[in-house]
Amino acid sequence: MSLYSSEKIKAHVRQRLEKLAAEKSPTFNHNRVVTRVIQDYVGEGKVRDHVFTTDEPPERGGTDKGPSPLEYFVAGFSFCQQAILIQNAARMGIELDSVEIDADGIVPSKGPYGAKDSKPGIIEIKYKLKLQSKESKEKIMRLIETMENYCPAVNTLKNPPVLSCEIVLNGEAIK
Repeated sequence: MSLYSSEKIKAHVRQRLEKLAAEKSPTFNHNRVVTRVIQDYVGEGKVRDHVFTTDEPPERGGTDKGPSPLEYFVAGFSFCQQAILIQNAARMGIELDSVEIDADGIVPSKGPYGAKDSKPGIIEIKYKLKLQSKESKEKIMRLIETMENYCPAVNTLKNPPVLSCEIVLNGEAIK
């Protein structure tokens, strides 16, 4: 049994590609998230009508009310791969019975505390992509290569984006 409606996804991809081809100038998808601190490490995020909580685990001073910010980051990386994988499996006529990604974003423990001998960011993301399919290894490897070429999360990590920040203090932009 396939994980997705191949015809539904194929139709969506076809319609989307036709629409994009007709555009005179490039358009952009926006992935806007608004977050705020609730108390201590507990935060709330909002995406469209979806609200979610973040916190740190007790060993890092939190109360474990939700995944940590970097756990969401690694989950976003994994979810993006899954979406692009399903989209391209449908487009390529490849049936998948199950997809699971086991990902680990590794951060030096001292890094977020300002230690000079430690990097504060994720230094490696190790992940295992587990698939069940009756398709050949060759077809699956073509699918994986396609996913890696077109996954926004994978490509963001390979080619970091420009970061720009506006700072507002007491309602006044100060940067």
